[in-house]
Amino acid sequence: MTKKKQTKHDEDEIVYEEDHGAALVKKLRAQLKECEKEKREYLDGWQRIKADMVNAQRLHAANTSTTQHRAIQNVVQELLPALDSFDIAMQGESWGSVDATWRQGIEYVHAQLLSSLRNVGVETYGAAGEVFDPTLHEALGHTDGGASDTIARVERRGYKTAQAVIRAAQVIVYN
Repeated sequence: MTKKKQTKHDEDEIVYEEDHGAALVKKLRAQLKECEKEKREYLDGWQRIKADMVNAQRLHAANTSTTQHRAIQNVVQELLPALDSFDIAMQGESWGSVDATWRQGIEYVHAQLLSSLRNVGVETYGAAGEVFDPTLHEALGHTDGGASDTIARVERRGYKTAQAVIRAAQVIVYN
């Protein structure tokens, strides 16, 4: 009794005969071993590709975050002169003598700008009485009359995000 079967794997003809049983088992075991080897290769390749994809997604997310942070820093750097002008104008002696309605409108615009910056993660800092921190503050000078290493006066406000200082606050510090 002879049966012939065409295999898809290697296109060999396998002959099923009672007197060739041992040879058939040997051939089938060899094919099974080859299939297991291919399966391991495919699985290893798939796992490598999956790991590469996860790493690429992680890198993309980090790059996106860095790019977004840089864009925010660039916009804030462009706005700093205008924000400083608001601060200077509102601290001047003549600010109190300006028409109250106009002054209120200007203060409202200034508050809107600061609120918009807070909404994108930018904080302002630097106030008299805070402890001087050289990583956040730039000391422009020293003065007597207060607690040592305490900020006496803020010349220019500082701006920072959770990741970095955009501009250090420029301050006068008590000795």
